[in-house]
Amino acid sequence: MLFSYNWLQEYFEKPLPAPEKLADLFTFYFSEVEGMTQKDGDTLFDLKILPDRACYALSHSGVAYELGALLDQKPLYRIAYNLNVEKGLKSHVRLEAALCHRYMARTIQGVTVGESDDALKKKLAAINQRSINSIVDQMNYVMFDIGQPLHAFDADLIEGALVVREAHHGEKITTLDGTEVTLEKEMVVIADDKGPLAIAGIKGGSRAGVTVATKNIIIESASFDAVSVRRTSTKIGIRTDASKRFENYLSAEVASRAMDYVTHLVVQKNPNSAVGEIVDEYPHSEKPVTLSLAFTA
Repeated sequence: MLFSYNWLQEYFEKPLPAPEKLADLFTFYFSEVEGMTQKDGDTLFDLKILPDRACYALSHSGVAYELGALLDQKPLYRIAYNLNVEKGLKSHVRLEAALCHRYMARTIQGVTVGESDDALKKKLAAINQRSINSIVDQMNYVMFDIGQPLHAFDADLIEGALVVREAHHGEKITTLDGTEVTLEKEMVVIADDKGPLAIAGIKGGSRAGVTVATKNIIIESASFDAVSVRRTSTKIGIRTDASKRFENYLSAEVASRAMDYVTHLVVQKNPNSAVGEIVDEYPHSEKPVTLSLAFTA
């Protein structure tokens, strides 16, 4: 995965070591460096993130966490956001699939979808990600920053409630890139009364995709079963940045951080929008793990 030196620097008050020295630190203590390239005043590291660290390190914040330990500096993690929430403005969600461990949804009304600003475009371009539109780019930015995949639906194109369920055998969905996929029963989808809207953890469908005509959105931040996502991705032949992260047992706790973070970004660009309450279906919340260590001389 590509990581931007300038992006990583945003996590630290003090200047990072020169890119060559940082590459040595990565190699000896964290991850193999498969390549280094210079691009528009930035240095990109192509790091080989192994499965034992992929649950958190497929993100700039995860790599910053490791650098903080190596450099004895505390990374500057994102703070809590103060959001004005419209009471009673809620998405309608039903969680029916056990293979979805957590499903969060939030409606935001009154957004304008257009091109992203140059700063966001530049950040995404640095890691070889193309700009799509202002809303989708914000979702992708948060994923590459803190590791949580996100998705946005056009709320006005959804019929009834959002339902997280198993697909019906033979059900079909056309993805955002125009690919028609035939689904099988054990695959998990996000659907409405009309049918599937997205393949859970892998790819959104075209029917409720966000375009320049979109005025109201529903943001999804979820946790899907790693094995289920991997099996589905393999069967349908679609592997995405989102599926790669879910396949590596991403913590469900990251979903709430990502929801607040991306809402903040959307509201920054749409200050007159109405932000709805979060619907959070989380049947079995993750419990903190405490480790006791004994040090001997």
